Amino acid sequence: MFDLVQGSARNPAADCNDQKNHNTMHITDYLWQRLQALLPGELAPHEASGLIRPCGHMPLMQQRRARMIINRVRLFATLFAILTPLWIAVDTLTLPFPLWLELAALRLVATLAFVALIVWYPQESRLRSAYRGMATLFAIPTLFFVASHLLLSHYQLAGVSAAIGTGYAFLPFVLLAGFAIFPLTLLENLAFAMPMLAAFARPD
Repeated sequence: MFDLVQGSARNPAADCNDQKNHNTMHITDYLWQRLQALLPGELAPHEASGLIRPCGHMPLMQQRRARMIINRVRLFATLFAILTPLWIAVDTLTLPFPLWLELAALRLVATLAFVALIVWYPQESRLRSAYRGMATLFAIPTLFFVASHLLLSHYQLAGVSAAIGTGYAFLPFVLLAGFAIFPLTLLENLAFAMPMLAAFARPD
């Protein structure tokens, strides 16, 4: 009798929460079905969580992902260490004197940071090490972008100089596109991208 009375006095808020959970599951199922329609026969439902979050991956897969991330960090760092100082020649020919010298100093500092990342980056195939290397790799050009933006904001450029100065604004798009070659899950991509987007949104 007590159980009957207790069941009849069920909290309406609990019923509301159950309805919300049911609606959320319905929306999730609908979105998943639409995604499967775009990729027929390529992704099973139980494999979706592995694309969204890194938890639950097999140890062998985690080690393989860590090794792939580390190799790509070294590749990107090497390319940036070569290309970053080469652009000093372009700045020298197109930008006014104090500005190109200040940008050249920033580029040399960034180059040294990339070289240090290549030399002292550990070889261990662990995700924690891979995360640190990737965070460092993208932090260097992000800080360079913020510093160069502050320098360029003090100058009124025109003609070719203005075009070169505008080119610095495309650095965020290049960096964000670089995420495509890293084997990251959705949550990992967001974790790395959000701080960069915050820095790019209001660098001043």
